Amino acid sequence: MTVYGDGYTEGTGKVEVFPLDAREDVQPERVLTGPQTLLSSPGDFAWDAQGNLYVIDAGFFSSSRQLVPQRVLVFAPGASGNVAPIRVIAGSKTGFNGFGSGIAVDHSGDVFVAQSVDCSVPIFAPGARGNVAPIAVLPVGCGFGPTDAFDTGRTVYVTGGQQGQVDAYIQASATSWLLDRTINVTGAATYIDVRGGDAYVSEGPFPHGFIGVYPVTNFRLIRTLSLPSPRFTTPRGVTVDREGTVYAAAQTHRNKPWAIAIFLRGRMHPSAYIEGPQTGLGITPGLRVGP
Repeated sequence: MTVYGDGYTEGTGKVEVFPLDAREDVQPERVLTGPQTLLSSPGDFAWDAQGNLYVIDAGFFSSSRQLVPQRVLVFAPGASGNVAPIRVIAGSKTGFNGFGSGIAVDHSGDVFVAQSVDCSVPIFAPGARGNVAPIAVLPVGCGFGPTDAFDTGRTVYVTGGQQGQVDAYIQASATSWLLDRTINVTGAATYIDVRGGDAYVSEGPFPHGFIGVYPVTNFRLIRTLSLPSPRFTTPRGVTVDREGTVYAAAQTHRNKPWAIAIFLRGRMHPSAYIEGPQTGLGITPGLRVGP
């Protein structure tokens, strides 16, 4: 599954859903788009235990050219086409202040929203809707846009952007999280996913980035995954399925249509791509394997 935003006015963004065996120039099996969706510039997404889709809409400029801060749009399982979200988290109480860059939902339904203006991660209670205050806020030191992911031990990992770090937080109570450790990675850390005890981190510097693979026990680099240059530049969104196949959003030069690079388990270079005009892919920052 991939998410793609191609504009900064309401109704121009879209979420595209591909089966895991999709290859080459294929149409998505589902597309979520249209004015009722409120999608403008989606940047990342996640699911809760009920299969609801959470999209961080990164912020957009209104018809009067005023910046509307990011919001969280929640869609029912299997949503497709021009359908309205079932819940929206937005407003002055949320602490949203500009552009959202990542989102994750933990096992209990708490919603973590990473934002790239003040580099904070406000956390919302399960079922939050409307103009509500977060139950807690994680401060993170970032130079780009943080994203977040969870391991099976309920640790949340937040990337630190150009500072080249990943912050690991553990839950201390129902409304508080403590910084457990700060991990220095090889490059500028942007997107992250955790699967099977390993963290997969998209790293810079632009334009020669890579995906670093680190065991979460010690975060010592065990291998790197690379995109062919100069065809592609820095990978952005990264996600891993249960078989260990890695999917990466492959950024191109001059914002030409991006591709999804597919690395089979243990491979250091792509084995296949999803790309071409039928895919509808454009600028594709976020990428997640979903239910």
